[in-house]
Amino acid sequence: MLWNEVKLRWPQLAESEYKNAVPGRKFRIDIAIPSVKLAIEVDGWQYHGKFKEDFTKDRVRQNLMVINGWRILRFTANQIRTEMPMCIEQIESAINAKLS
Repeated sequence: MLWNEVKLRWPQLAESEYKNAVPGRKFRIDIAIPSVKLAIEVDGWQYHGKFKEDFTKDRVRQNLMVINGWRILRFTANQIRTEMPMCIEQIESAINAKLS
């Protein structure tokens, strides 16, 4: 759902399953705006909170992305379902802050 909204609003900027955010690492960003180094992550319980090891890996991954100049916005599946306008507003604010 979020990808569809982001792609509709920023078709020339947005990429899904973006690779190579951090040299030498193989992880992917759920949704990326590479031109402003904005990563948008969707956090579902199953992959991001259920197991301590996965939770820890996410923190290491996020820290590496920040070290490499990325800003990260994280949204839960529930936020996307129930607060889509807020999600889009925050993404737009992050893009505009970097462009200005």
